[in-house]
Amino acid sequence: MVTITLEEPVLVTAPGGDPQTSVTHRYLPGSQLRGIIIGAWLRQKKTFQADQEETRRLFLDGRTRFLNAYPLVPTSATDAAQRARALPRPLGWHLPKGIEPVADKDINDLAVSRPESDRPWAIAPAPFVVADDLGQVILANPAVQVATHVQRDRDYGRSREGSGALYRTEALQPGQTFQAAILCDDAGDAATITALLQATPTAWIGGSRGSGYGRVGLQVTTEDSWGEATPDSAPDDERQVVTLLSDAIVRDAWGQSSTDPATLREAICHRLGCQPEDLQWGKVYAGVGTAAGFNRAWGLPLPQEWCFRAGTTLVVTAPQDLEVTELLEQGIGERQAEGFGRVGWNLFTRARWTVREVTVLAPQAPTLSDESQKAAAVIIRRVVQKRGEEQLIGQTNWATLKPGGKLPPGSQIQRLRTKIQECLALDPKDGTAKLKAYLKRLEDRSSTRGKLGRCVVEGTPLNKWLTAKLTEKAAPTSPLPKLGGDTPFELSDQEEYALRLRLMDQVLARIAKQARKERAAAAPRPAGGES
Repeated sequence: MVTITLEEPVLVTAPGGDPQTSVTHRYLPGSQLRGIIIGAWLRQKKTFQADQEETRRLFLDGRTRFLNAYPLVPTSATDAAQRARALPRPLGWHLPKGIEPVADKDINDLAVSRPESDRPWAIAPAPFVVADDLGQVILANPAVQVATHVQRDRDYGRSREGSGALYRTEALQPGQTFQAAILCDDAGDAATITALLQATPTAWIGGSRGSGYGRVGLQVTTEDSWGEATPDSAPDDERQVVTLLSDAIVRDAWGQSSTDPATLREAICHRLGCQPEDLQWGKVYAGVGTAAGFNRAWGLPLPQEWCFRAGTTLVVTAPQDLEVTELLEQGIGERQAEGFGRVGWNLFTRARWTVREVTVLAPQAPTLSDESQKAAAVIIRRVVQKRGEEQLIGQTNWATLKPGGKLPPGSQIQRLRTKIQECLALDPKDGTAKLKAYLKRLEDRSSTRGKLGRCVVEGTPLNKWLTAKLTEKAAPTSPLPKLGGDTPFELSDQEEYALRLRLMDQVLARIAKQARKERAAAAPRPAGGES
């Protein structure tokens, strides 16, 4: 078993989509893990001879199979160590259209039974599931991040005229954990691969490795017997449910990659040692797509092939004692060494499953050292200062006048601003007390109270708005980041105090500027027009 932790965003581009957008797979293909081990082999052996028996057995002919790395999903709310490798969602799992798959909602497997519904059916949205033997299921979505980049010239290392197009990447977020398996027919090969992985605690996968993408951490454990999934409760009759646990490339009689369910049935029967007509086949819920890849030695993409998507489900009536061991261990179709063609037997036999939880796999927050904590605090403080400036600009534009009212005299506004500037130089406790006493004196005088009350800020008379802002918490307009782990960043009392007073000063400056404009507009123009 290989546990892969993403230390940087990972971009393993899936085929198709917008030409200006690179969208990653929601899992790590087995070919990526095989590439890591081949790289370790080359560093040790200095050569890779594809015609040698050992090389072919380890990497090429399917006797060693590198399975896809699927997300590790927490299965306990109290014990973070309890995690399970998720599997692709069966394509027969549907809900009535418009029903959200929240906790305690039921998901129907239409491949097993199709109940009556007055709504059309929609496929369950999450790409991965973890099911238990009680009929409960966790729906899991890996977290992704979107970034926009500028194309760089390969020779100059920067954008130039004619080669600076914008493009977008959608990559797996760092901090997530995936788990893969490597199945070896030979015990000696397992020891060889384990040694190569233990010598490679850090590796790079996917594309854009020179742009901050692709670094992962590896942990390896060995197991003598391992099953990709535990079978569900056995059906009461001879109905069996076959589910593809990865994409499968199968070929027809003419050697072409096929998406005909009959060809898929033939491939399954070939592993079972029987003919398709020996079994009674039922419903099929299939998804089709293209399988691709990239050869780093050539620097070219691999030819695309039609394939059946992971999650494709077939129902078949077969004897309960049918021998399926070879099918489950070896898989079907081509590129089995890269994790294609994995098959599950009776993993999902229930007609109805109950949603236990719907989760987006949030990246694990890193634990920072003391030095990193200090550096992060400086960065976040600057972010908060920038947000505070943006907040000041926004709120100063909210100063409004009552219909038909007049702005306070400029001298009164200037005295208020001078007092605020004096209090900014004091500590928060003394400055707050001094400014509050000054505003109280203004409030007690009916003339100043009336002049200040004519100006309205955020729907409140200016004099009352200033008094309220003096003690109100100056929070940024969006949540503050955390300093690694669960330690939130906190503004100091002095920073809170300075934000409050600066906001008050900027609003008063905005009012004074508006008053000057009104006085200029009301001043009589000289005879004969402008001079």
